[in-house]
Amino acid sequence: MHAGFALFRKIYFVFLTLATSMAGTHLFLNRDTIFPDAETVVVYGRDSCSITALMIADLERSGVPYLYRNVDRFLVSHEMWYHLDRSKAPDDDATLAEFPVVVVNGHTLERAIQQQVIALYRQANVAIDENDARPPAPSQEGAIPLVLTHRANKQ
Repeated sequence: MHAGFALFRKIYFVFLTLATSMAGTHLFLNRDTIFPDAETVVVYGRDSCSITALMIADLERSGVPYLYRNVDRFLVSHEMWYHLDRSKAPDDDATLAEFPVVVVNGHTLERAIQQQVIALYRQANVAIDENDARPPAPSQEGAIPLVLTHRANKQ
């Protein structure tokens, strides 16, 4: 019995290690859509959804850059539900989402309308342009550059 338990512990440890490594890798590779910057437009939908296709066509026509995420792909629907759960009231137990779901400028929109998305996108870009108007920091010769991959906005 003791040898069987030791084998179980080893298998369990390997499973936990692989699962956490896979989750961490997924978070790292998809950080731009899971934790988007304010000016990043993320569109969640299905390839077969005509309303999602219209949203994408409208964004392209308006020159708004976007990231499209197909919810039929592995773990993408979980990303979408992460955003939806954060945007809803705690007592809202919705189990259905209306496509397209769009994340922009800290807002998660279900069945988003192109005008809403573009207005929020422009608001984010105006705020970023205002921040970029500040005088540059003094140069630090030989300093190691710091690359930030996520900008948090206080709501």
